[in-house]
Amino acid sequence: MLASVLCVKASSAVVDVYSLLARTRELAESPLRAAQAYENTARAIYEAEQAAIAAVNASEAAYDKVSLVHSDHLSTVLLI
Repeated sequence: MLASVLCVKASSAVVDVYSLLARTRELAESPLRAAQAYENTARAIYEAEQAAIAAVNASEAAYDKVSLVHSDHLSTVLLI
């Protein structure tokens, strides 16, 4: 009899702990989603910054190439 009473109490305690953990999980869900959204936003900003840096580098390289062609053309014109 005592063993069955202890078993029922232990089972009840497990259910109580599980329900507490379920409630904790529910409460933590929203902040976890917010943290994930923040991480996604920070990653997107970093990637956008890297893309902008690459675009600036590409535009500067293109400008340098055009400037060299233009300055070579001017040198040729001036030599004539």
